[in-house]
Amino acid sequence: MGVLSNISGKEAVRISISVGGKFHSAPLGLQLKKQGYLGQFITSRPEMRHLLGDAVTAIPYPEYIGWAWCRLPLANRRLPFNLLKDNLFDVMALRCLKPCDLLVAWAHFALFTMRRAKELGVKVVVERGSAHVLTHHDLLSDEYRRFGLAYNSAHPLMIRKQLREYDEADIIMVPSHFAYDSFIAHGIDAKKLRLVPYGVDNILFSQPQALTKQTKFRVIFVGNIGLEKGVQYLLQAVKELGLPDLELVLVGYPDASGEMLLKTYQGVYHYIPQVPHNELSRHYQMSSVFVLPSLAEGHAMVTSEAMACGLPVIVSSNTGALARDGVDGFVVPPTNVEALKDKLVYLYQHRQEAREMGDNARRYISDNYTWDHYGKRVVEVYRELLGLH
Repeated sequence: MGVLSNISGKEAVRISISVGGKFHSAPLGLQLKKQGYLGQFITSRPEMRHLLGDAVTAIPYPEYIGWAWCRLPLANRRLPFNLLKDNLFDVMALRCLKPCDLLVAWAHFALFTMRRAKELGVKVVVERGSAHVLTHHDLLSDEYRRFGLAYNSAHPLMIRKQLREYDEADIIMVPSHFAYDSFIAHGIDAKKLRLVPYGVDNILFSQPQALTKQTKFRVIFVGNIGLEKGVQYLLQAVKELGLPDLELVLVGYPDASGEMLLKTYQGVYHYIPQVPHNELSRHYQMSSVFVLPSLAEGHAMVTSEAMACGLPVIVSSNTGALARDGVDGFVVPPTNVEALKDKLVYLYQHRQEAREMGDNARRYISDNYTWDHYGKRVVEVYRELLGLH
């Protein structure tokens, strides 16, 4: 299938997206629509029609089935709900795929749909928002084992499917150097990889005109509360420091490991259940520093959002963050409590420098990493793959 031409003779590229969830698919779809490239948006989320209109083909049934299945403990142990729903979405999506020039599909939702696209002569980009599946699995298996828990989130069939997707894709898109390096470490040819960091809504996430003077040194964490995000090391660091007027705020829902951590460290933190995305900026703006010591991320968008709000950050090198060490905050080794303590104390004792780092972070994101910046970069990759440069 060749690239179409419109009446003016300029190439009219039709790009289809297939994604069984949210991830960063909405900003990508909006960018492609804005630039005139969006052909079809296959999704498990019908609400996407409000953003993308008639381009949306909604397949919500796998989500409903997965939701019901995960509430059957015995059945879910035999066949994990995400394995069931993600493959069901993939099978249904391939039947809905319309003619296009390029398919962009999310890892683990993609294999059968991308094979159908290949039969039609369509180029395929696989989106992988985290590290290589084997890197991700190994890091988290080791961490769960350290806490006497079993890591069950990656079924062997899920891993096998993703490896096949990597092999059969024309391009694998990753959002950070950490993710990129993990693919290289597992033998993926660099020619097959493209690194494009995600963007930030710089209208929703910005620094207010006048920041309220903080009486406390407020450390904020945003994300799923559990071992994967390294919350255990942040809690340990704050407890051991015992700094006066330091408040740790955890925003997000705990998984099973997170519930264990919250019980263990009662009194160390202030807990706020997950808040709507459009209200997060208020929490960032009330804080002094953002901390995310994850063990395995592709690119934690909450980090960029906090930076856009003028916060210095402390992140692990496995977070895939855009932060420049010593400029926008600090990058520390994962699982290193002493490094976390050292950087927390430094920012606690150097409030003016912390504010300057926050200003650096805000400008860096605003000047380089909005969703419009992302849209231009990602379309350049698509056009290169289609031979349009």
